[in-house]
Amino acid sequence: MTLQYAPNPFSKNLRVQAPSAFHYKIYTLTGHQIEAGFCTGDCTLSKNLVPGTYLFSTWSKTQSRTIKIIKK
Repeated sequence: MTLQYAPNPFSKNLRVQAPSAFHYKIYTLTGHQIEAGFCTGDCTLSKNLVPGTYLFSTWSKTQSRTIKIIKK
């Protein structure tokens, strides 16, 4: 799954685009789940996060991926 996400770091919202639908979860660095959901290709996420560093995990039927995201 090829994800495009921008901006990172972000101050308001993180825009995520993918060629197909995917599930996602956002975690703190200590493993506490903050947000979870399902996107169908183009989503705006993380509207209510406080500034900090998070792990953004995504998965679909064929692939999974985790990246670090930073809210300023």
